[in-house]
Formats: sequence, C-alpha cells, structure tokens
Amino acid sequence: LKLPELSEFVHRIDFADKEKERYMALFQEAQGTLSSYRKVEGQKAVETYRYLLEILLRLRQVCNHWQMCSERVTNLMEQIQKQKVVELTPENLKALQDMLSLSIQSQEECAICLDDLHTPVITPCAHVFGRECIERVIETQKKCPMCRAELKDNSVLIQPANDFGDEAKDESIDFDASSTKLEALIDILKASKGTGNKTVVFSQWTKFLDIVQARLDREGFKYCRLDGTMSARLRDQAL
Repeated sequence: LKLPELSEFVHRIDFADKEKERYMALFQEAQGTLSSYRKVEGQKAVETYRYLLEILLRLRQVCNHWQMCSERVTNLMEQIQKQKVVELTPENLKALQDMLSLSIQSQEECAICLDDLHTPVITPCAHVFGRECIERVIETQKKCPMCRAELKDNSVLIQPANDFGDEAKDESIDFDASSTKLEALIDILKASKGTGNKTVVFSQWTKFLDIVQARLDREGFKYCRLDGTMSARLRDQAL
C-alpha cells in the first residue's frame, strides 16, 4: 500500500478574552497549589498532588472549550482537602462523576493493580480504582488504600454517570457557545468541503466531541462518530 507523502501543518490560535481569563485563573491556582505541594509532606502531599493534577487536566480542557471546566470539581476538591471524605449530596455526587469521567478520558491506571481502569469507580475521597480491585480492599480493610479514609462497604463506590454508549448531554454546557479552537476547526472543515477529502477529528475528551458534534449538526456536516464510551453495537451502527 503506497501512502501519499505526509504534510504537517500547525495552526496557532490565540485565546478569546473569556477563555484567557479562565485559563489564567486556573493557571494561577495551579501555581499556588504547586507552592503548597513543595511545603508539605506525607499524606497531605499526596492529596495536594492529586489536586494539582486535576487543575492541570482542567487547563488542558480549557484549551479545547472554556465551558468544559466545571466549577463543581473545584468546590469538591476544596471540601476533600478539609475533610478527606465528602458527603454524597447530589451536587457532590455529580462532581465526583465529573472527576471519574476525567480519569477515564485521561486513560489513568488503577492505583491498585497499575493496569488500565477496568469497570472504573470513584470513592467519596475522590480516588479512582477498578471496581474489582477496590472491592477486594474494602472486604479486607474497609479503608481507601491511597488516603486511609473509611470505606464502610461497596455501596459508597460511585460509578460513571451513564452506562457506556448511553451518555447523556451535560446540561451544564451551552452547546451553542463557541470557542476559539472550535471556530478554527470549523474554518478548516469548511475549507475542505467539496475537495473530496475526509477529515478525522480526534480529541481525548468525549465532552469536547459532544460540543463539536452539536456544531457539525448545525453546520450541516455529515460525519461518523466513534469514541470509547460507545458500546460495540453503537460502533457497528455508526460504521
């Protein structure tokens, strides 16, 4: 199979004012957290490091679309820093599911077996594991292996918000709102219309794919979507 010569183009774009404002707010928060991390030791350092990773991941999300960064996660992490385990209120439950979704999309490993996350769940202390691994730990010691917070039984484990392949739209996102990166993508797609070329749009974040899909629908583009949350049946249907 003879492939055509590869040409690579890098499109550099600047944040809009609203995007830059949110990015810089998170960036400054990350700097403050990093300074705190350098001053603490032991378990407190582990918790601060986890918080720092969350901020860095959200910085990457903001680069895609400014609405992808949920304030729920920030509020939740502040609670966890104070009391280790949060009460499972509807708001906290949703925030934990947001964090779990972030871990799944980031392809994190299970902290127990160090393998890919298998049937991922998150604890009230915001640590992500494969269900089978953490259930075995709870059965023997009833504590989180990361922070030693009490986990009384398997009922405290929180699974993703939706079953794979049946993900609902995030009601916190305005799908009519745009972003600099989204506009640049649409410009590229419009420029290639009528050329006979096909375009692959890749993103690590399924939430961003939701936003792109809504815009493609409005612009009248034909597309086929495949992502890791889709069941085998839905993937077959898409193809």
